[in-house]
Amino acid sequence: STSGLLTRNEGQRLRVLHVMHGGPAAATGWHDGDTICAIDGTAISPDYARGSLAGWSVGAPGRVVTFRLCDGTERALTLRHFY
Repeated sequence: STSGLLTRNEGQRLRVLHVMHGGPAAATGWHDGDTICAIDGTAISPDYARGSLAGWSVGAPGRVVTFRLCDGTERALTLRHFY
């Protein structure tokens, strides 16, 4: 992971199960239980795990990923190696 987020697909959203200590997500205010409804403008779908969208969490360091949380807020996360 270059994001520091462990997530689980729950139909049309991802639930954050764990924010890894020292990772980029921890440094930018992510919390266990946050829910993501879109990544880089693409809505999460039930077949998320089989599609190319699922590769965001292991993207190249320096890549900025944008998220729309299910509460309507938006966040950006810059991927990086952290362990």
